[in-house]
Amino acid sequence: MPAQHLVPAFAEALQLSPRAQANALRALALDAEEAKEKDWNGKAAAALLLGARWAGERCDEGELARQARVPEATVAKQLEAMAQRLSNVAP
Repeated sequence: MPAQHLVPAFAEALQLSPRAQANALRALALDAEEAKEKDWNGKAAAALLLGARWAGERCDEGELARQARVPEATVAKQLEAMAQRLSNVAP
């Protein structure tokens, strides 16, 4: 299941706002890096963390990693790479 399809479920489980969810979907749309099938959960989690930051919301990386069923290090690595690729994009 592509990363953009996972964002709503993760956002709902963590009670993040619709704005954070929309920002995450925007980050995924703007990020040209294609995720491999095994990376979809990590990429969705990273996008949601970035989306929450853009919305000024707090999101616990460990809790999101557990929800996404990926190691916290995977989320951190995906977040760093995505943030770097999107560094020229304003929220």
